[in-house]
Amino acid sequence: MPDKYVYLFSEGNAQMKNLLGGKGANLAEITGLGLPVPPGFTITTDACTQAVAGETIPHPPQEKSLLLRARLFVVVNHAAQTLDRLT
Repeated sequence: MPDKYVYLFSEGNAQMKNLLGGKGANLAEITGLGLPVPPGFTITTDACTQAVAGETIPHPPQEKSLLLRARLFVVVNHAAQTLDRLT
């Protein structure tokens, strides 16, 4: 079982494609080149595979914090889009 399931863009690179997936590895590479990329993170392919299989994924505290912030971002973004449609 992997020790880590979440990588910041700044922690990855193009050679980590099997772990981060194509998009995650490319975003990490672009970040490493110093090009403008919004801050973010990638959930590993191992985590996705385990989640699809219905397995429980243990999360160290720092990863839980990242995942909670990601969920909050999705909720706030959805609310903003809803308000835009209503106004």
